[in-house]
Amino acid sequence: MNTYLKHMIGCISLCTAAALTAVSCGSAVDDSSSVHEATAVSAYFTDETQPENTAPATISSESFTMFTETSSATDSTQQATAPELITNAAEPTADPNAEPTIPPYNPDLIQSGASSNEEFYKERLFVMGDSICHGFNVYGFIPHEHCLTQSSVSMWNLDYFKFNTPSGQLGMVDAIADVHPKLLYMSLGMNDVNLHKPQDFADKYVDIAKQMIERDPDINIVIASITPINSNISSFTTNENIRSYNAALESTIKAANSTRIFYFDTYSIIADPETLSLSEGRTSGDGIHLSTSCYTDFLTELYSFLDKTPVMEQIKASEE
Repeated sequence: MNTYLKHMIGCISLCTAAALTAVSCGSAVDDSSSVHEATAVSAYFTDETQPENTAPATISSESFTMFTETSSATDSTQQATAPELITNAAEPTADPNAEPTIPPYNPDLIQSGASSNEEFYKERLFVMGDSICHGFNVYGFIPHEHCLTQSSVSMWNLDYFKFNTPSGQLGMVDAIADVHPKLLYMSLGMNDVNLHKPQDFADKYVDIAKQMIERDPDINIVIASITPINSNISSFTTNENIRSYNAALESTIKAANSTRIFYFDTYSIIADPETLSLSEGRTSGDGIHLSTSCYTDFLTELYSFLDKTPVMEQIKASEE
């Protein structure tokens, strides 16, 4: 009898241990999977579904030098994500025949207050784009209420993002129609260069700009080129690839022949004229994001550029 009881107790103990082990392992896997999926979705998208081929990496706020708290942004991850670092993107390809002619950059031409109309433009300027564009707000050049940016946004995943407006979170075209800017500076594309074809990217970009004009005929849109990277620091893509995208974008904007859409060559402003790579001292640290001086030069050149366009006259006419 004692032997039989001992045998039964031993069997029960073994079964109980096996069951607990199975439950414990299953629980660990499920919890890990749930946390991973919830983090990925909540951190990068407002939609429930995450697009394929996306692996945004996070960076510390130190990647933007002289980082300051400029606003009480509703999205706390917006200033600390690096959408451009897509780790599983396809190998970059470039069309050497599409490469634009880039004139030598002369830093002596960059002077503070080069345009006498700087204040006029500054009061009306809104910016929309990705984390590189968000630098305008991070460094204090553009107030938070004039900054519509999302860290991982691009043309290929545009439908997954909303932008903060006085009416709530809206899609890109709806957001612009809601805030009704007279002057909009758009800067996107670093998240596209490994996942799009240059012409597909350019066609969609210009189509979005045209949709904005249909909703708000008084808007003036400046589309900035994709900025160069420091190829000694980052191997995310190649500057040749970036230039092929910029060439397609520039030619598509010119073909649109719109008095409301303008191409602005930011690439040449901060590229080394010898290597065509991002000039030394122009990155915030990762070879992709930009230092304060880049935004200073962008705005100085932008205001001078706008003086050569009908933008000021068009804005004044809409405000009469």
